[in-house]
Amino acid sequence: LYYGNENYGCLDFPLFLIIKTFLRVMKIECLELESERLGRKVNKEEILWGVTIPSIWSDENKRVMVNLAHEVFTRETRILSEPEGPLVYSLLVANAQGRVEYEEGRVTFVVDMGGGTTDICLMRESKNEEGKWQVEMVAHTDGQAAGGNDIDNDFIIYLLRRISRGQISDSGVSYDSLSDDDLLDAL
Repeated sequence: LYYGNENYGCLDFPLFLIIKTFLRVMKIECLELESERLGRKVNKEEILWGVTIPSIWSDENKRVMVNLAHEVFTRETRILSEPEGPLVYSLLVANAQGRVEYEEGRVTFVVDMGGGTTDICLMRESKNEEGKWQVEMVAHTDGQAAGGNDIDNDFIIYLLRRISRGQISDSGVSYDSLSDDDLLDAL
């Protein structure tokens, strides 16, 4: 979440700068992967970028993320609600060529479980007045506090287990032998 220009926790940088840097790294990685896949250099204007924003974020947080996405990617970056993300991804991988195959009127049921909320919606593919493809949310229940509540903590523990596997602390303790809570405290 966005906390203005205040430093976040023990970091010496504003949180929006960290998010901006992360988005830039993601852009570079995506461009490199796509260039490798196609066997030629791909520039950022060739890609239709999409960035998802959590449904439960405040309007200010959403505005900041939109501005950062437009600055890092392109002004045409598509800003998606969280439930749209899985739908767009599934449409992309449905075709081996990595191209979205649209179907006018197709309705998809999307369940997006995250770090404390579950967003459920029905999304319909259609064309707008200009003939451009769009995803329209037909019905939704954004931000229900059901499921996913421990996902952030579980991911942190997974990541710590992964990076500390086989490592020994300065005091000679194997990180592998520590409980999740003790590992979290130690690292």
